[in-house]
Amino acid sequence: MERYFRDARFMMIGGATSEIMRYIIQREVYGK
Repeated sequence: MERYFRDARFMMIGGATSEIMRYIIQREVYGK
């Protein structure tokens, strides 16, 4: 999980924030 957040920072710099949010939302939905 820690590695994911480190990768997410690079993705945000690349402008892929929408994909990050989608991934986080999916984690929240399937995690419960």
